Amino acid sequence: MQIKTLSSLPLLVASVSALAIRDTADTEREHNNAVQLAHNTTDTEREHNDLVQLIHKTTGTNREYDLPRHIPNTTDIGQVHKADRIICYRTGEQWDTKDGSTREGALQAVVMACRDVFVGHYPPDKPFAAACYHIGENKHINFTMDKLWGYRKWDLWVNFDECVSSLRQGIIHCSRGGHRFHQPLLWTSDPNKGDWCEPRT
Repeated sequence: MQIKTLSSLPLLVASVSALAIRDTADTEREHNNAVQLAHNTTDTEREHNDLVQLIHKTTGTNREYDLPRHIPNTTDIGQVHKADRIICYRTGEQWDTKDGSTREGALQAVVMACRDVFVGHYPPDKPFAAACYHIGENKHINFTMDKLWGYRKWDLWVNFDECVSSLRQGIIHCSRGGHRFHQPLLWTSDPNKGDWCEPRT
């Protein structure tokens, strides 16, 4: 009986060694996954901070924002560049969540804003454009298009489809409005309380 136990000892040792190797591999895999997650989180936070600083520098405002997101590859308007970003306001007025009327009103206002205000030529001495529309009882929306800081002196042309697609992003994907980055432009859709409505000058 004792000899049988001793003869099976190498097999037992081999089994234990295999388990130890597998456990070590699992631990290393978990470690690598944790490191990758930390790197991804750091990259996202760094991107967030960079984008927020760029917004503040471009617009002269000081709002809080959620982490940036890639916008979908396609919209009902057409293709969207994969490098585009949406960054949503963390605070401020929300869309009417009961029946969606103010969000729908904002989407309708996008067409008017693009047709009447934003489409056209932006020479070096014209760094931004703005519009404001009533979208419901005691609520209005401010639209702006800014040349990003560092591109203020560029000579640009904005077309209708680009404008509509860009202004819709902050309405569709953000509960409190937000920005679409489409380099070299920053588009803003910002809902606010009040009947008084005047675009930024």
